[in-house]
Amino acid sequence: MKKRVLLFFPDNPHVPRSGAHRRCLSMLYGLKSLGYEIFFVSSTLYSGSSWSAKDTGSFKNHLGDALGDVLVFRANIFQHLFVKSFRAYWKITGKVFCKQLYAPPFLKSWFRQIIKNIDPSVVFMNYAYWDPLIDHNYLDFHKKIKVIDTHDILSLNRQYYRAMRGIFGRDSDKSRYHESIVSDEFLNKLQFKADPDEFAIYDLYTHCISISKSEDDLIRNNTTKTNVAYIPITCKPVYNNNSYLASPVFAMGPNIFNYHGYLYFSRRVAPIIVRDVDHFSVDITGSGRIYDKCKRENWARFLGFVPSLSSVYRHAAFALCPVVVGTGQQVKIVEAMAHGLGVVCHPAAAKDSLVRHGVNGLIAQTAEEFAEYVKQLFLDRALCRRLGSAARQTVEAEASDASLTGWLSRFLPS
Repeated sequence: MKKRVLLFFPDNPHVPRSGAHRRCLSMLYGLKSLGYEIFFVSSTLYSGSSWSAKDTGSFKNHLGDALGDVLVFRANIFQHLFVKSFRAYWKITGKVFCKQLYAPPFLKSWFRQIIKNIDPSVVFMNYAYWDPLIDHNYLDFHKKIKVIDTHDILSLNRQYYRAMRGIFGRDSDKSRYHESIVSDEFLNKLQFKADPDEFAIYDLYTHCISISKSEDDLIRNNTTKTNVAYIPITCKPVYNNNSYLASPVFAMGPNIFNYHGYLYFSRRVAPIIVRDVDHFSVDITGSGRIYDKCKRENWARFLGFVPSLSSVYRHAAFALCPVVVGTGQQVKIVEAMAHGLGVVCHPAAAKDSLVRHGVNGLIAQTAEEFAEYVKQLFLDRALCRRLGSAARQTVEAEASDASLTGWLSRFLPS
């Protein structure tokens, strides 16, 4: 009989629209490779994606026989209003963890019944926000292996987000923003500390998965009970006969940090490039309010949401990651490298990535350097090919999906 794992994720990751979606899918494939029967649990309370019967069926077909079932809490209008009221409270108070928001009584009781019915040997949680769904004192629950994939240090991420939100608000008029927010020193001004309550949550789990080396150190230094396992973003290397003939690509994530990255590039970097390269252009993918908020510049070609970026990556010259603020690890960097693209990025994004300057990508210390590296690659497609080939080899050697299965097998019985 297969061992059972119950995995909670607050959204539908199939067709992925964010790095978190891709991370979740990778974990599901890893659990499948280890022979687990997977029970995927989610809710419509927090989902930005559809959980229609068609979507659920497509998700089941995607994972095949490894998927025991997809169990979705389908909230009614009153339950949505309950959560909405606490979301407003959460935004006002600035609290990071709110039990009433992420584990309202009706969802918690439903989740507890699901665990009782399935009786999994492993409970796999995503994000510390939803930890209150688990009753850690429940009879016999101490016998189960409990795993949490952190994705981010949420209390740090939330502070960065609030700082950005205070600057940008909902106004899309970039002309009012002071130049200091796109300065190279901007990141150094944002100095925050993680909430001790977050580490207390991680200590409730048998295993805590960190996503970057810096966050791995932070969790290890602030927990005493959990077994911390560093598992970086992984991706399957894609050999798609790259042409390197098209424009570079910036795959925007649906968050304010990516918006700031676009602002940094459009304000500080692009003006230097277009001054020297008349035909310069960038393909920008993404969707949602943040994506729509970006001012349409002459050099920017907005492609919208692309279900599979492989077709874009196949012809792109290289990838851009001008994101300078945030936590976790930049999924888009690993994904682009896996598709054979070198990446030009800011040191903040490169810190916990696979990018090695001059080997499989370029790390720009200043906006002027960023512009120079982009010009260099835009005008030298042979260099794009060399860096891109090395990037894919790096992912294959150090961050492939096969590696993920090996890392999980170190602490999960197969």
